Amino acid sequence: MPGASAVARFVGVGGYEAAGGTVMRDLFADEHEHGVWFEDPVLLEKEAMAKLQAAADELATRWKWAIPMIEAAWSDTASYGRVEPQPGAPTDEEKAEIERLQTRHDELVNLDDEDWTEELVAEGERIEARLDEIEAAVEARAVFRREDFGMAGCIVTIGNDGSMQVIAGLVKPEDMPKPADADATATAAANGHDAGAATHGVHVPGQAVAQPMAGPRDREAEARKEAGVGIGLADDQRCIRTALVKAHLAGDFPAAFDLALFQMGRAVFTHGYHDHALDIAVKETADRPNTRMNDADFAAWSPGEAMLEDRSHLSLDWLEIGDDGESFAALRALPQSEKEALFAACVARTVKGQLAFEPQARPELEATIARLDIDFAKQIRPTAAMYWSRIAKARVLDIARTVFGLAWASARSKYKKPALAEAMEAAFAAGDPPVGVSASMHAAALAWVPPGFKAFDAGRPDLDAGNAATGAAATAPACDAQSGEPAANAGTAQPDAPPAPNGNGHAPAPEAGPSDGDAADGDAAGADDSDTGETDPDPDVAGGPDGIAATGPIPPVPANGHDANPDPMEIPEFLRRVQ
Repeated sequence: MPGASAVARFVGVGGYEAAGGTVMRDLFADEHEHGVWFEDPVLLEKEAMAKLQAAADELATRWKWAIPMIEAAWSDTASYGRVEPQPGAPTDEEKAEIERLQTRHDELVNLDDEDWTEELVAEGERIEARLDEIEAAVEARAVFRREDFGMAGCIVTIGNDGSMQVIAGLVKPEDMPKPADADATATAAANGHDAGAATHGVHVPGQAVAQPMAGPRDREAEARKEAGVGIGLADDQRCIRTALVKAHLAGDFPAAFDLALFQMGRAVFTHGYHDHALDIAVKETADRPNTRMNDADFAAWSPGEAMLEDRSHLSLDWLEIGDDGESFAALRALPQSEKEALFAACVARTVKGQLAFEPQARPELEATIARLDIDFAKQIRPTAAMYWSRIAKARVLDIARTVFGLAWASARSKYKKPALAEAMEAAFAAGDPPVGVSASMHAAALAWVPPGFKAFDAGRPDLDAGNAATGAAATAPACDAQSGEPAANAGTAQPDAPPAPNGNGHAPAPEAGPSDGDAADGDAAGADDSDTGETDPDPDVAGGPDGIAATGPIPPVPANGHDANPDPMEIPEFLRRVQ
């Protein structure tokens, strides 16, 4: 037993050793009590109980009863009623001092802030300390009445600090005043008469006696008692029965499916705590970042939200039934097709978020995404606010060169980032191709999705079909077959004139100056976004894009939608070969 424990402090090393106990000391302990161990806990508790019993015997001469307890928990006192001691009253001197101190305290409180000094602050602290002292002294004079000692008892125990603690004024249920006596007491007190005058010498306490607090009901113990089974036997029988249930449930898929679906449905589609039969945890994952919970614009960026909110195809009436047994029966009665739809909806709402390029991306989820064959390009169209303004300008131009070709990107390389983001939004938007974007270029834009959307499951032969069109713009012939417009990268051919952000058909005047800066929300570095002070040639002037086209090879768009040549640790090789 450690020397810092309450019972060890109560007995003390001297008392324990005098009783024949031995202690073990740690020479390197910082505190004395933490460096002592009592080697005989039984002897230690015996000595503690002896001291408590001696105190209880002395208190029993005044109280109706007194019992010792080494530890007194809430449950040990909850079954008793309580009487409180009569509060003490301040003396005349204390009353005068309280009045004087309170008056001065009020004066200080009403001072303006600029009038306060260190001396006044110290004076106020002294006044509050003295008022607390007087209050403590008055409370210490609270006493139980003679009638209380004849009705109540006390428990002698050990406090957390190792000192003796007396819990006094406890009334056993059989000693509680009878209702008739209590009514007579209350009536007499209300009329201003002595409550004990009509009792012929048997004084009924005039103060209220608090009723015992109802302890928590142990339903398990009640059930075992009714069945005539002890707790040990119940534990054995429970495990024997459950093992047989598991063995048979393992061979009955419909029964196991219904049981799991019942728990999953309640966890996903209801709120609050439910008792469950299965030891599995299921919860719905968030569809928004915490910072976007109240963002009205996010719904337009995330079309999946509205799809998940539509529950009209799900059978959820069984969740409204209050009785769990009836609710489960209603679920079991559903047609199998409705159960399967409900199961899929539950699983879908528990999917953890990930992007395909993230190191922690789970391969089983990526394989499932590939299996679902989701047309992300059709569902997600990158806008200026959602995407283009939040990545570095150099990255925007890289994507533009990859999708539309060198000429289109170079003609807009001097745009300020807001104008470039708006131009990219218009070029990647669904509908008719905007001015300056050919049909083939627009098709490539409509097939492009932001990095991380396409699954990295390389086992799907058609997985890269969408991005195959993306690279077509870089190698397209000099003339688009459908539109007759020059291709975006047809050597030195005249590039398409970029439309102005205001839609007037002319390119915006290039702006010279310092860097355009980072994305508005800091999502991408802007170190490579600076514009030079050179004049941007008009794309419509003869001479082609040779003077303004970016140099170097065009970076390819990989099948999984993220940067080429990634860090080898970013996407392990085995994840690229998921079949």
